[in-house]
Amino acid sequence: MYYDPLSEVNNSTSLYKRLVYSNLRQLLQLSVDSELRGVLKTSLPLVLVELVSSLYSLTDTYFVSGLGAEALAGLGVSMYVLMFLQSAIVLFTTPILIVVSQSLGAGRLDFAIWKGFKELYNYGLIRKLPKMVEVQAEGARFL
Repeated sequence: MYYDPLSEVNNSTSLYKRLVYSNLRQLLQLSVDSELRGVLKTSLPLVLVELVSSLYSLTDTYFVSGLGAEALAGLGVSMYVLMFLQSAIVLFTTPILIVVSQSLGAGRLDFAIWKGFKELYNYGLIRKLPKMVEVQAEGARFL
């Protein structure tokens, strides 16, 4: 149980102060609840993916174990190789996501697409930059 500093408000406190403290308690609880909901909403799909991946690995191990010790060792080594490759992919995608997200947050889809291609080009993942043409009606907001 945690200490609630607002619990010391009693009946002798003025009605105004009780209302203020009551609203403050509700705001604090709402903030914690909404942050927790946001964290769970973001993390739950990731947890499910990791759970399915672990079950997949256990299933692989079960079936490969019948083929012998060498096959099982090969499976173990391949898992480390796959983890290394996934880390390399994250190394390249995280900066691209940051740059693209900043443009999307600014409401500029066209810049987001262009910056994404530019980062792919800078990392050597594409050989040349595409030609991009943007056409929109006069007075319309940016794409």
